[in-house]
Amino acid sequence: MHKYKFLLALLLALALLLAACGGDEQGNGDTPPAPQPVQHPLTGETVDELLPRAYLVSLGNTEAAQPQHGLTEADIIYEIPVESGISRLFALYYGELPEVIGPVRSVRDYVVDLAREWDAVLVHCGWSEAARLYLSSELVDYVNELTNGQQYFWRSADRKAPHNLYTSGENMAQMLVDKGFDATESDVPAYRFMDKGEKYRGNYVNALHIYYGISQAGFLYDEESDSYLRFTKTDAHVDAATDEQLTAKAVIVQYVHTAVVDDEGRLAMSLAGEGEAQLFVNGIIREGYWQRDSLDDHTYFYDDETKQTWALPGGQLWIEIADGSTVVVYDEVEAESK
Repeated sequence: MHKYKFLLALLLALALLLAACGGDEQGNGDTPPAPQPVQHPLTGETVDELLPRAYLVSLGNTEAAQPQHGLTEADIIYEIPVESGISRLFALYYGELPEVIGPVRSVRDYVVDLAREWDAVLVHCGWSEAARLYLSSELVDYVNELTNGQQYFWRSADRKAPHNLYTSGENMAQMLVDKGFDATESDVPAYRFMDKGEKYRGNYVNALHIYYGISQAGFLYDEESDSYLRFTKTDAHVDAATDEQLTAKAVIVQYVHTAVVDDEGRLAMSLAGEGEAQLFVNGIIREGYWQRDSLDDHTYFYDDETKQTWALPGGQLWIEIADGSTVVVYDEVEAESK
């Protein structure tokens, strides 16, 4: 009898020791559980984890700035007109950061509106006076190479300034620590995504061209990959890090109102309110509209026919911002005639 009491006491002591050391097989105690995969709210893809904050990076898009580094890893790429008939690219990162990104350029006040929408850290070099005043309100966290972030950037010797300024994913992550920015997850709402095998119906569009003036962009639908090949003028637009052509799973054209506000041709742009929009997906076009109730809200895209928000196919999205000076051309063919 004493032998059984002794064995029982020994087993109880062993159990208490394992519990104290966190040594059970369930991962309880002091051993942190393994991170569970999550659905990326902007791409629909399954990822191990998301970044603690979203980043919005301003990139040059003139011929001297191309090809850019770091576009492949972006979740959303905005192309937005600035003065003099040129466009800039603004890459939004929330899933992963590229090893190298650039060339980094300046921002305008309406780009601050965009960073505000995603609660993103705005990364740039220089600003318009309107953007400087806006950022002084501290509504958006930012790192400007000229004023508060020179240590996070470098100049490349293979290009001429100002098209040779770069940063890295490692440096961008360090910004959060050094600047004391909030490192909790950004306020990023999830897009609605298409079910597996789901396809939109509508008129066919094989090619889309956007003329900002000097800057010209194009997307050619590739049926095999069910995606859009990106062009600048007539040349394939590639990522300098991989030398591979950029692609988009879907393209949205968002029509906005702008006005010229100074002798330099700088623009005021309305990114709150509503306006027309077009979705290019699965080789077809859907007509719709965008709505953003205020600058503290997000932009939602609705279908004219269903009145529901557009479901996206997942993967990288390009949003082309078009104003009254932007010429948008596409070869629409009625579905019945194809």
